[in-house]
Amino acid sequence: MTNPATAHAFPDTALSLQEALRSFVAADFWKAHEQAASRRKAFPRRIVILSEYVHGPEATAANRIAAEARQADGALKQARQRILDELRSQLLSGKLTAYVRESFPFGPVRPIPPDAWKTLRFTDLRSGRVKGPGLELTGVRIAAGPPCQSGPAKETPQSDTSSSADTPARSETPAPRFSHNHNFTVVRLGDDEFHFGDIQAAVVKELHAASLTPDPWCSGKALLHGARSKSRSLSDIFHRKTDPSWTRLIEYRHHGKYRLRLTPPS
Repeated sequence: MTNPATAHAFPDTALSLQEALRSFVAADFWKAHEQAASRRKAFPRRIVILSEYVHGPEATAANRIAAEARQADGALKQARQRILDELRSQLLSGKLTAYVRESFPFGPVRPIPPDAWKTLRFTDLRSGRVKGPGLELTGVRIAAGPPCQSGPAKETPQSDTSSSADTPARSETPAPRFSHNHNFTVVRLGDDEFHFGDIQAAVVKELHAASLTPDPWCSGKALLHGARSKSRSLSDIFHRKTDPSWTRLIEYRHHGKYRLRLTPPS
């Protein structure tokens, strides 16, 4: 089960910066990055410029390759920056929340206000380091949604029922709580706990990334392709998940579309 943030603990669902990039940035950004990285690998790691006066035609050919390698370097850097910018935009909009320990190692954990990301920049993904004007934070972790509440819950003002005696009370079903480990091989939704293999986990991870966008529905064929599965349908890779059933986690609708069941049933 996912626990809210306490004064001295990160939320259970908070991920490191590296994990957050993979979990919360859409697959299209990563696909562009992989294409740019593959193109860069086609060139030598070291870029050498030769003097055409000394080396003649050999230098002309080598310098052409060097110029193409520099272009590939630039494209790869741009793809990386777009991934970082996408994560930062989600933090700025409040769709994601970053947390940091106020003073290491015993200080309280605090959420970083969304508007702080107007000036904050990622500087080291491995250590979770973020810098801003006159400020450096380390060990930053990121979770989906608004800041978790800590401490005692605030009292909710009681509504005056004297004027609504004829209006039936309406109860709203809360959304089931969702959490996962770093690679989505263990996922919890409400009281259900699912254990997945690598291909299944890759599908769930992609569905979770889609759930953070305005359109959470994903094509089953695209999910299988992204997970490098040769199966023809999602049911083929999940059919052994019967206790609990995988359909308690993943919802299907017509035209081969799937999404995570992160909203209460209507």
